Amino acid sequence: MTSRPSISLAGTTGQDISRPRPDSRWRRWVFVAAAILGLAGAAAVALPALRSLLDTDMVVSRRGLRLAVVERGEMSSNIAVQGRVVAANSPTLHAPAAGLVNLHVDPGDSVEAGTLLAVIDNPELASRLAQEEATLEQLELEVGRQRLVIERAALDQAQILELAQLDVDLARKRFDGTQSLRSHNLLSRLDYDSDAGQLHRSEVALAHAKRKLGLDDSVLKLELEAKRSQLARQRHLVADFKRQVDALRIHSPSHGRVGTVSVRPMDTVMRYSPLLTIIDLSAQEIEVEIPESYADDVAAGLNARIEFDGPTYGGQLVAVSPEVNTGRVIGRVRFTDERPPELRQNQRVTVRIHIETRSDVIKVQRGAFVESGGARLAYVVRDATAQRRRIQLGARGIDEVEIISGLDPGETVIVSTIEDYVDSNRLHLTP
Repeated sequence: MTSRPSISLAGTTGQDISRPRPDSRWRRWVFVAAAILGLAGAAAVALPALRSLLDTDMVVSRRGLRLAVVERGEMSSNIAVQGRVVAANSPTLHAPAAGLVNLHVDPGDSVEAGTLLAVIDNPELASRLAQEEATLEQLELEVGRQRLVIERAALDQAQILELAQLDVDLARKRFDGTQSLRSHNLLSRLDYDSDAGQLHRSEVALAHAKRKLGLDDSVLKLELEAKRSQLARQRHLVADFKRQVDALRIHSPSHGRVGTVSVRPMDTVMRYSPLLTIIDLSAQEIEVEIPESYADDVAAGLNARIEFDGPTYGGQLVAVSPEVNTGRVIGRVRFTDERPPELRQNQRVTVRIHIETRSDVIKVQRGAFVESGGARLAYVVRDATAQRRRIQLGARGIDEVEIISGLDPGETVIVSTIEDYVDSNRLHLTP
């Protein structure tokens, strides 16, 4: 068997250099010094934060807060309120008399002024009108008859007066002849006295006839006036009954739409019972509910903007209720621009009432802190802390509120709700 030749390889022993091992104590001191310096730096950084944390009453995360910067500038004081469309004129029509109702319209029908809405059947009232009209005709005949009586009496009296005047004239002529004969002693004294007496009787009869004619004429005229007075009274009575009968036909007082109908067809109703309501579409207003906190700021005459399906329309606050009901004050806003088409009764809209515009005021963005802090507290933010501060608010708008005292321009405040920590004097804010 043949043997293989041996091969030798050179090692690395010649390349290695032997060096002395360092002292391990120095390494230990280096590590200790580095640790001490690190702890000192961390303490220097954390000490202010720790001191701030120890001085605060509560820890709050910034993520749930909304902050705003106090500014100086012009501020418009507005309020936004909800309202509903109401008719400025929506009369409820009542039954003028008892009877059977016959309706001619249904709820929601459009009507014009004068449209027949309902008829009330009242046979008793119709019968009474017919009786009074018959009495009126009778009185008219009596007045005509009285006029004829006066004319006939006047003719009779004129005839009597004329005959008496003729008797006086004849007696005077005869007496004149008698005087002539007597002056020549051609007539006896007895005949003379007889003719003189006849003349006197004729003159007396004429005087009485004249007085009687005046009295009879006055009596007849008084009777005529009495008849005329009865006739006038009867005419007023007939006119009143006719008005009542005509009122049984109920017409629409204006253009509009039939609202609530309180009766059913052929119902029997009593006098003054409500029948139906007419909504006047030509005079619509907005009834708004103003929060009690703004009651002292609003008054009749303020301008407003009415938001209706996107576009806005001009308006004016025309009335404010003097009483507060469930924390709300009721007001009325009237359109000053052209009304939007297709407005419906009780439709909801948003109304912005402009109270005033002020310049050079200190203001801040409005938020829930106003209500939750009772409009007296705010938290001023500096670095990681928020300090409670008493403030005084002035005018309040939709987006901004006026700061009268307690805050300066440039300061940052919490404008979100502070209800959860309103009793804390100082807050620590975490990221």
